[in-house]
Amino acid sequence: MQAQTAKLVTDTAAQPPALQDVASDLGDPEQASDVIYGLVIKDGEPIANLPTSAPQKSLANAGASLPDKPDYRAQPPARSKVAAELAQTISARNAGGKGAELVDVLVLFREKLAMPRFPGLRNGEARDSAENTKILARTQKIADRIRAARAPDYARLTKELGALGAKVRESHLPINAMSLAIPANAVKALAARDDVVSVDPVVSGSVGTNQLSDS
Repeated sequence: MQAQTAKLVTDTAAQPPALQDVASDLGDPEQASDVIYGLVIKDGEPIANLPTSAPQKSLANAGASLPDKPDYRAQPPARSKVAAELAQTISARNAGGKGAELVDVLVLFREKLAMPRFPGLRNGEARDSAENTKILARTQKIADRIRAARAPDYARLTKELGALGAKVRESHLPINAMSLAIPANAVKALAARDDVVSVDPVVSGSVGTNQLSDS
């Protein structure tokens, strides 16, 4: 039977495992990866290894990366900084020609400080016990340090928010937040600030950050 030639084209980055096994069986040294390997097969058995230099064009394209596929996944809608309930109130005020009326809001600002951990009171002891009195004193010192560290920013914010017609009611600890009275038609500009995380209505008896005050 005449010898039949079959060419096996390899990835230019690495020699295929099957070809490596054949080369080992034939006792040939390991070949370079920048060649195309061919085998001479006779009677179903490989009898010779025929390396051929790979075309330069193929080598040039070997390292080329495929273009990124477009991302067709649906992107979640951007979350509004203004709470839905407050947004409805503002819309109603503006539609009724009452956009200049003040609304009470709680504004959460981006935190700039590395917040310390507040110590907890000892369970099973009265609040005015000797140990808990010391803990409360330490807590007050931490609060005072936070207040002092935020003072320059709060002074600047008070001035900038005043330009929107806002009046600062109070600040809050430990969160970086302020309660404001602000014209309804200025809330959009307030929420557009990069340092604002969220704007919520101040509701009496509400649960959450609205209950925290810097006292």
